[in-house]
Amino acid sequence: MATKIEKNLKEKLKQLLRPLVSKVPNKLRYGRYYRNFYKEIDNFFNLKIEEKRELQLKKIQQIVKYAYFNVPYYRELFDKNNISYKIKTFDDFEKIPYLTKDIIRENLEKLKSVEKIKCNKITTGGTTGMPMEFYLDKKVCINEVAFVDYYWNKFNSKYMNTKKIAILRGNIPSNGKKFEVLGNRMIMSSFELLNQNINEYIEKLEKFNPDYIHIYPSSLSIIANFILQNNIDLKLERLKGIFSSSETLKNSQRKVIEEAFKVRICDLYGHSERAVIAFDNIIGEEYTLDLFYGYTEIINNEGINLINQKEKIGEVVATSFWNKSMPLIRYKTGDNAITSGNYDSLKKIFGRKSEYFIDKNSNKILFTCADEPFWECKEKVEAYQYIQNEIGECELKIVKSNKLPLEQKDEKNIKEELKRLYPNINFNIIYVNKIERTSRGKYRYLIQNIKNKN
Repeated sequence: MATKIEKNLKEKLKQLLRPLVSKVPNKLRYGRYYRNFYKEIDNFFNLKIEEKRELQLKKIQQIVKYAYFNVPYYRELFDKNNISYKIKTFDDFEKIPYLTKDIIRENLEKLKSVEKIKCNKITTGGTTGMPMEFYLDKKVCINEVAFVDYYWNKFNSKYMNTKKIAILRGNIPSNGKKFEVLGNRMIMSSFELLNQNINEYIEKLEKFNPDYIHIYPSSLSIIANFILQNNIDLKLERLKGIFSSSETLKNSQRKVIEEAFKVRICDLYGHSERAVIAFDNIIGEEYTLDLFYGYTEIINNEGINLINQKEKIGEVVATSFWNKSMPLIRYKTGDNAITSGNYDSLKKIFGRKSEYFIDKNSNKILFTCADEPFWECKEKVEAYQYIQNEIGECELKIVKSNKLPLEQKDEKNIKEELKRLYPNINFNIIYVNKIERTSRGKYRYLIQNIKNKN
């Protein structure tokens, strides 16, 4: 009983403190570790490319040696393939077999370090399919804050985390409404954004008058198009910039957003797995890769790293430097990029396609969270696919796993989550034995057959 009361009190205390968090500078909130790491990022950023590459090789040597002696999966992999952990060159390193999402799902515990490290078990989702679990050092989360703060400040020198920021992403206001102001943050629900209430979103933005807006480009572009089509004179006197992440930012989206809001966008490319990070509009319009964060390769179909060649397309393969609880070495992200010809930049990154359902009111609803209904029963579902042929109606095909039975309570939970996320769409669940893959061997998680939906 006491434990339950304590939990309730802790939760209430968290709710009370939430508005204050955004007003505390990160250098105080995260302490000396954050401040020292921020300085390291800055020192590395100002090195010559040759010096950066030299330090990168040292980081690779350290993480590979650590993985061999502390991670069962890598010891088995290296021994089986007669690979030495003593990496001398980048070419030596690029002989290590790739790590894929399927390998991680099948070898989660073997990929975890035997060393006792404070870490969290993370579930990543999105439009890429079944949720994937992995372990992440707690300190890596502070590293991430430092990297983002550093580059957002490079983009706009007036940026500080204590500034007023409006957030239009996958966040759901805890008050159950469309908007929630918490100190210097305003959460705006992207799920509730509809054609008929765009004016309300504009009014809330003008009233909050943020310094920055953090967005899914697919959401803010809807508002931007509305502003331009209706010749709205937007009154956001404090607005200095827009931060975009988690989706591919299309050129058409950038154009309408920057025209409507009259500020530049800084797009962040990264993953929950914390193996690669890049920001555009830092040095020119290309994406600046941080070589202190990890090692990035752009691989073609023959497995050749094209990163130092101009305007070549390949898959992003990344290696994390900082996550010792579960090192990701030569991890295939599934994303593609166009090279710039330089080791520390990319011309374009794509692959994280923004897809939509169409609800009964003909509104476009983001597909981004469509994996969430499966989070509680991920071991019981082998694959799934949404197919939409009619407005407001959608078929959901599910392949049950052979490992554990999908029970009635699981199906009930899936339906409840679908209703919560997509209240204006009716889902018809069908169980099938197989879902066909594409010619490239991938699943299509949404087949959208409604034409002219853009």
